[in-house]
Amino acid sequence: MLWAIVLAACGSGSADDNPGEQLYQRLCASCHGVELEGGSGPPLGPDSPSAGRSDATLREAITEGMVGMPGFGNSLNDEQVGLLVEFLRARQGT
Repeated sequence: MLWAIVLAACGSGSADDNPGEQLYQRLCASCHGVELEGGSGPPLGPDSPSAGRSDATLREAITEGMVGMPGFGNSLNDEQVGLLVEFLRARQGT
């Protein structure tokens, strides 16, 4: 019982619990920021232009790349791309 209270007080977990966040931190955070705030790449957070784009557009950007951004289609499978999109959407609140 005590452990359940401690775990509840600590929040919903870490990136270790979320494969989409693991992928984001490994592949995207160095350019788009650990908190999706942007850096050398544009921000991806709730108020960013990407929050208004379709899932299909995000998937295409991840797999094919964009100006200044490499595509990850050769290193990520469809499920992993989906996990990244789900992570972004959860953080964007959409």
